[in-house]
Amino acid sequence: MKNKKNIRFHFLSSFLSMLLYLGCAGFIYPQYIYKPSANRFELTGGFNFSHIKQIENSNSGTPFLGIQLQVPLSEKYFVRTGAELAYFEYSNFTSYPRIRNIYLKVRMVPQIKIANFIKFGVGLQGSLLLNSSIISLGENTNTTSLYPLQSEFGSTLDYYIGFDVDLYNRVGIGVNLSGPFTEPTYTIRNIQFSVHYALNGENEKKPSPKDIANQQIRDLKNGVLLVRLKTSTSKIKALQKAGYTDEAAKVEQEQLKDSKEIMQAFADGFSFCQVRFFTSDKSLQIKNRMFKNVFVDEGLKIDSTIVVPEKETFFIADFDYVSNDTVAYFSNYKTEQTSDGPARVPEYYGGTEIDFSALVISDSNFIQLQKPFPFYTRTAFKSYKKNPVQLIFLFPVALISDTWSYDDVVKKMDKKLLKFYNQSK
Repeated sequence: MKNKKNIRFHFLSSFLSMLLYLGCAGFIYPQYIYKPSANRFELTGGFNFSHIKQIENSNSGTPFLGIQLQVPLSEKYFVRTGAELAYFEYSNFTSYPRIRNIYLKVRMVPQIKIANFIKFGVGLQGSLLLNSSIISLGENTNTTSLYPLQSEFGSTLDYYIGFDVDLYNRVGIGVNLSGPFTEPTYTIRNIQFSVHYALNGENEKKPSPKDIANQQIRDLKNGVLLVRLKTSTSKIKALQKAGYTDEAAKVEQEQLKDSKEIMQAFADGFSFCQVRFFTSDKSLQIKNRMFKNVFVDEGLKIDSTIVVPEKETFFIADFDYVSNDTVAYFSNYKTEQTSDGPARVPEYYGGTEIDFSALVISDSNFIQLQKPFPFYTRTAFKSYKKNPVQLIFLFPVALISDTWSYDDVVKKMDKKLLKFYNQSK
């Protein structure tokens, strides 16, 4: 009995070690990105917790090992098929005698994606009984004996209800409930917890910040820069509502003057790539790639003849604030289907924190880029204009500043982009 206990202990230890390794594999190598195959072939293992309905306190917790295949039918619907080898041991109150059943379980489960990484499925499972035995103590309590069991246990057709969650890279977990449709002499109901590890697909090296920046500068060179012009609509309406009509008119005129100066600065000093202009109230349409009747001409009027293809790669330029710690970092590009064909769009994680004013370049999701991309040029003149007292404290810095106007800022940004582009070749 001790030998068999040792064998079982080593088996369970090895099995748990394998699950731990598979569960951590995606985190050990974070520099790699897993790109799954269309049909995902997985190794699966875990534990079954079951009981026999007709026998009180007949609980079992035993491991299983199997393989499964996930086939996508569409972006939302999948079919998961698989087979596993599992054994169950049951006893009533005392350790012995025990009932040991060994099954080959085969299932087919249609699934629906109910969240980004979660799938729910209801399907059928066939439980083929391979062996049924009784384990009892021998004459010497240090040994056990195994006898074939001529019992009412048999193969069954089961219902199967479960959830699968894709965790990280190749690793996923699952939980499911199964039981027979019919009521045999002994009815076994089972809850299963599993870990899945994809055996196919590719591990690609995760791009470094330098690789990402080099790709972005090439995309910008071949794409279009959309410059956002502020309207101050909320401020103007608030002043008008409060009865400060003169102040509202003054804000509106100053904003129009700024916008025209910005447009002229790009026309005179920016040649790195194509440029289009839109007002800030059209930001949502731009983000959703709705490019009809959103771009303005020199008079800040909507011009329907100014167009950008829906699948065009674009970036956003804005006189705004640079985040001191941009926690929304670029992750990778993915391809999405649009009405004008497939388009490459970036994915991110995180958020932002305000710091200093500058001409800032962001991506198509209005998330500012990251170093080493030259994504901003400071607008010192705006800070000094808004708070003249700063000149007293920053006088030495102001003397060497080369960005005293929109023209200066735009020209400097153009030079920085061109220099970085040449270095990326």
